[in-house]
Amino acid sequence: MARARPDVDDAVGVRHDRLMVLDHDHALARVDDAVEHGRVLRDQGFIAPQVDAGVAEQGGILGLLGLGLLQLSSPVLTRMALRQFARPLMQSLADLTEGQVQLGVGHKRELCLVELANGMGNSVYRPEIGVRMSLSRTATGRAYLLGMADDAREAYLQDLQASDPQRAAWLAQRLVNAREDMERHGFCRSHGDLHSEIESIAVPMSQPQDGELWIFAVSVPVFSPLYDRLESDLGPRLRTLVRSVEAIVGAGVP
Repeated sequence: MARARPDVDDAVGVRHDRLMVLDHDHALARVDDAVEHGRVLRDQGFIAPQVDAGVAEQGGILGLLGLGLLQLSSPVLTRMALRQFARPLMQSLADLTEGQVQLGVGHKRELCLVELANGMGNSVYRPEIGVRMSLSRTATGRAYLLGMADDAREAYLQDLQASDPQRAAWLAQRLVNAREDMERHGFCRSHGDLHSEIESIAVPMSQPQDGELWIFAVSVPVFSPLYDRLESDLGPRLRTLVRSVEAIVGAGVP
């Protein structure tokens, strides 16, 4: 900063030499704030303190990134690892069925498509990764609703009852069917409710991952030969895919 002239006032009558002092004090205050934030990060485990006598004498903190940051990044790392392991298995099943394999992730009342594999001869509609998935009209959504805590699912149904009683009654029956399918076959089915020309089945992972429930689904056209073999062929293949992913990432039933 250029040297200020103490005999010249600015437009509001404040002397430039005083402004230099104020700027200096403001800079020191920001340094103090940074040091305090550093102490907070250290106390939370986000910074691992390192010994440095010179820095310590000035009341400062010298450190490296701590394990606390790894805990914060755990959900992201889980997503990356799980998708990495699941993708080739999903593609193999999609090619075998000439259909589509989806991976959805649910949290609270949100369900999102995070991975997609299309077979070479797939004629199924191809959604974009990142889109929201229907909780009521898809096999994935119903599998997710069944995986919710009982009170959370009941709260969702009560809210739906208040806004759309007819749809709530319809969904309640679909969930009864979905529960029966899960108990008997290990998967939920869509019944073509979202797209009448497509049948989908969904299998959730046994345990949530960092508070999120992951669900795999496979879809085939109703004119596919596999449409009549959901229970004997397609369902077991999808369940095998899910259990294989769980074994790889160590996320099976404890």
